[in-house]
Amino acid sequence: MFGLIPALDVSRADLSVALSESGGRSGTGFRQNKTRALLVISEVALALVLLVGAALLIRSFAALRAVNPGFDAHNILTLRMSLSGSRFAKTAAVNQLIQDAVQRAESLPAVSSAAASYTLPLEGGFGIPSPRWPNPGQRPL
Repeated sequence: MFGLIPALDVSRADLSVALSESGGRSGTGFRQNKTRALLVISEVALALVLLVGAALLIRSFAALRAVNPGFDAHNILTLRMSLSGSRFAKTAAVNQLIQDAVQRAESLPAVSSAAASYTLPLEGGFGIPSPRWPNPGQRPL
């Protein structure tokens, strides 16, 4: 946008007037200086707004990293699975796989508890329907 305005300004200029106006200093008339000053002021203002916005974004990100999430994330293992194929086209097959995986994880000697969830805390995943757990004793994280 800032390059388009001077280009349009030059394309409308009468060359004979521009050549005769103040000799070798053509293009430095009042109108050109006003347009140039307006563009410089606009560029500086836009750069300042972007700089302040970036600084606030960095400050907010640093503050979010320092917030205590309310749970201890040490000694926790997460696993992501991507299920594809005709075997997992039905929800019953996916639920069975999740149940089997949780039961096998709980049977390991170093595991104190295991659970399954469609999304992790503090992560996206909005729009995913809530799972229907077939066993009332089994619950998501």
